[in-house]
Amino acid sequence: MVACTRNFMSATIKSAVPGLLILGLVGCAATQFTTHAAGLKAPLCRTRAGESALVLWGTAWRDNQKAAQAREEMASRAISRFFSASSCYANVAVLRSAAGRDTMALSDVEALKFAATLPERHGKVVLLRVEELGPFIILYLSPVLWEGGTEVLLRVRVLDAASGALETDLDARWRYGGAFFLRGAKALEHDLHTALGSVFLGDRPDADR
Repeated sequence: MVACTRNFMSATIKSAVPGLLILGLVGCAATQFTTHAAGLKAPLCRTRAGESALVLWGTAWRDNQKAAQAREEMASRAISRFFSASSCYANVAVLRSAAGRDTMALSDVEALKFAATLPERHGKVVLLRVEELGPFIILYLSPVLWEGGTEVLLRVRVLDAASGALETDLDARWRYGGAFFLRGAKALEHDLHTALGSVFLGDRPDADR
């Protein structure tokens, strides 16, 4: 699905008579969703009806990530809301830390051992890492040609708790944007929720659903 909005941009034009040109630019945005996986492909919940899962999630921001704490809070709300409301697993526990440790510091073996210490037994252990959650803007050589939008990058590993086998190792990129299009940070929580639906349930990835 393609959505179009009108953005206004001011640019100084260097010509024989320098002046200010006001351009009314129509910005059209579309959703792109791509995955690369070893093992099970998206959607990951095709055969998960009735199963219980432990979701250990965390973040891996780049060193110069802006407003990391705000993004962390948005990610926490989106992930909790998605797994509590979706039909992906019959029962699910979502944790940001494991026995006082950052979940992203755990090896697969440590994650499985931690899952075994919990009162409730889980059939699957899902390691979910948010690597990017933010708006983007790309400037091209032309002063009036640019592209913007928002982007979500995820890394998902699913382990079978009984056998310890790695069922999938998946990278997902969800992007909503296009030429002359701006999308603010307020949409990021919704965008992450939408991206999770595409990865786990096979939902349409459109941002404006």
